[in-house]
Amino acid sequence: MTYLETKIYTLKTLSPIHIRTGNTNYGEGFIRIGEKVYVVDAAKLQTEIYNFGQLDAVRKYTETFSNPDSDTTITGFLQDIGYNYRDNIKKITKRVVRLPRGNRFIQSGLGQHFVPGSSIKGAIKTAVLFHLIQRVLTHQPKLLDTIVSNKINQYIDDPSNNQKQRFAETLIEQAFQSTHPREYFQNKQRTDESNGAFTDVFRMIKVKDAMIENKSDLQNEDILFTTLNNSNEFDVKTRISNIECFFGETKIEISIDKNILESFTRAGGPPVFTDLKSLMQLCSNFSQVQWEAEKDFLDDYGNGGRINLGKIKDFYSDNKNKDIATLRVGWGTGMLGTTVALLLDKETTRVNLRNDVISFDRRPRPKPAPKSRRFVTDKGQPEFPLGWIQLTEK
Repeated sequence: MTYLETKIYTLKTLSPIHIRTGNTNYGEGFIRIGEKVYVVDAAKLQTEIYNFGQLDAVRKYTETFSNPDSDTTITGFLQDIGYNYRDNIKKITKRVVRLPRGNRFIQSGLGQHFVPGSSIKGAIKTAVLFHLIQRVLTHQPKLLDTIVSNKINQYIDDPSNNQKQRFAETLIEQAFQSTHPREYFQNKQRTDESNGAFTDVFRMIKVKDAMIENKSDLQNEDILFTTLNNSNEFDVKTRISNIECFFGETKIEISIDKNILESFTRAGGPPVFTDLKSLMQLCSNFSQVQWEAEKDFLDDYGNGGRINLGKIKDFYSDNKNKDIATLRVGWGTGMLGTTVALLLDKETTRVNLRNDVISFDRRPRPKPAPKSRRFVTDKGQPEFPLGWIQLTEK
C-alpha cells in the first residue's frame, strides 16, 4: 500500500514571481489552439478515436491516460496516432474559452490563476540534484567539470544529435546520472523487485497546484532585462511592460510517497532525504547557495552602468529574508545562475556552456556567465529580483 506523507505549506513570495502562460499544456481536459482553449468532450473524443484508429487507438488511449506517471497531453496523444485535431477540433470538444498569450500569469482554461506544482517540483528537484552532486564532488572535485566539458565537445562536433533547448535543459541532469550508479539500481530491482521498478527518486515527490484565490495578489509590473556591457557594467537591454506577477500568499500541498522511497533505498540508493522536513532542509540549503551567488555577483559587477542597483543589493543583504528563503521559481531565474551549474568552474566550464550550447548564435562572449538578470522596476529603477519564495509548514 502506498504511504504518503503529506503537508500543507504556506507559500509566501519574498519577491514577485512570474510563471508565463506560454504554450502551457492544460491537461487532458483542454486543447489550446492559438488564443482559444477548447474544453474536451470525453464521449465525443472516445468515439472519434475509435472511428479513426479502431480498437488499437482506444487501447493506446487507455494505456496512456490510466498511467498516473504519464506526462502525455491529449494533443500529444492525438499527434502520436496521427489524428489532425486542429481540423477536427469541433468533433472532440464542447465549448471554447479565450485565454490570451503574452505576459499573463499562468492560468487554467477556465481562467483560474495558479502556481503549478510542476514549477515547485522542478525547483525541489534541482535542490536535491545540487546536494547529490555536491556530495560526489567532495571526493572527486573535478568530475562534474570533466563530464560537462566532454558533453559540450560532443555537442560541438555533432549539434544535430540533440535539440539545443533539450540539451541545455537536461545537461546537468545527464551529468548527475553519469556520476550516479543508476544502472546498478535498475538492474538490481529487475532481479529483486520485479514489481517495483522505481529508479527515479523524484517520482516519490508529489506537488499539487496552488490556486491563487485573491486576484489582487496579481499585479502588473515592468521588467528590466539587464546585461553587462563590455566594461562589465549593468545596462538595460530590454524593458518589458505589464508582466503579471504574483506577490502574496497561497497554500500548497506537498507529499512524499514513502513506498517509492523505501523501494529506492532497498535497491541501493543513497539516503537523499527521509521525510518532508529533511527535503525542505535541502531546498533551504540550496537557496542559501543561490542567494550568496547572486549577492557576490552584484558585489563584483553591480557598481556601475546606467541603472541603480541599490535596492537589489539591499534585498540580497537582508539576512532575515535569506534565512527564510526556501526556493526560487518561475521566469527569470535562469539555468546558469540559479541551478546546479553553480558547481561548475565559473571561469571556464560555465562560460563554455553558455557560449557553445545555450547562446542562440553561439558567438563567443567573455566571462562571467551568465551576464544578465531580470528585475522588477519601481519608477524605472530595479526594485526586486524575480522568483524567491518561502514555504512554511501550516
